[in-house]
Amino acid sequence: MRCRRIRPLLLDYADDRLPREQRSLVARHLESCQECSRAADDLAQARRWTALAPSPQPRPDFSQRVLAAIERGPVVAPTRPKWRFVFAAAALAVTLLLGGIFGYHRLHTPAPTSAQPEDLKAFVDFCTSNHSTLPESESLLGADDLFVPADYAP
Repeated sequence: MRCRRIRPLLLDYADDRLPREQRSLVARHLESCQECSRAADDLAQARRWTALAPSPQPRPDFSQRVLAAIERGPVVAPTRPKWRFVFAAAALAVTLLLGGIFGYHRLHTPAPTSAQPEDLKAFVDFCTSNHSTLPESESLLGADDLFVPADYAP
């Protein structure tokens, strides 16, 4: 038998719950397979350790408490308001309100106009004209490095 077919049987083998035929097949396999033999030994050791542990004992009044609880009937949990639902509904309402305000504002605000080429040309002409407030004797620092595209040169 292969290991994958033996492994599920090892716990029943360690507990001595296998039928005689299967028990002999598992025993023969364990003689030839060291890995499965170690696993069976580990299970047997675990079984011995759990047998040493004391079994829990119920309190003396346990049965009376159980019978009294049965006589009282089922316990109905108190209903609580569905705060999560209320919170979710409020959050949805606020989101819709803010979205409506934002959408209304976006629809009724005119789009910014972009500068037209003739406006840009007029601006460049003004900046490069001789209408400077500086006397001609004073030069503007860095004016020689000013780059003006050829399309806008006066």
